[in-house]
Amino acid sequence: MRERHDAVVAGNRQADSCTAIETAAGEVVHEMAGDMADLPGALQSAALLRVADCLLLPGREEHFLEVQRRVWAPGMAAAGGMLAGAVTRLGTHRYLVTTLWSGCAAHERYAARHLPSLHSRAAVGDDLRSVTGHVLPLEPAWRVLPAV
Repeated sequence: MRERHDAVVAGNRQADSCTAIETAAGEVVHEMAGDMADLPGALQSAALLRVADCLLLPGREEHFLEVQRRVWAPGMAAAGGMLAGAVTRLGTHRYLVTTLWSGCAAHERYAARHLPSLHSRAAVGDDLRSVTGHVLPLEPAWRVLPAV
């Protein structure tokens, strides 16, 4: 961030469009393989980031994580185009589920063909107080990848 952030912000006039930002750090509790084995590899070519900010009902953490492992991760991987993902614990009842996708078309196919049945099998209403989702296109020029 120290080397590239200011130049990116100045170059895209980000200050004109952002009014607030929130950051959080957490522990990755589950990694999801997709078309690629891991997140670092997926970051090299991902075109889309899907984020689900999940606020759980009390006492539902264990079930929520089990459903991520047994329903969501294999279901998304089978859809094609999901490169990799992670479930991150941000607090006692808050988790981020992030997935990297090959592109908008792959994510749209997944949402139309696979999401409804996965949603039903996962019994989402049993675990979640709320969920906020975001689908974000990734700008290749903004990639900051570790040196190999």
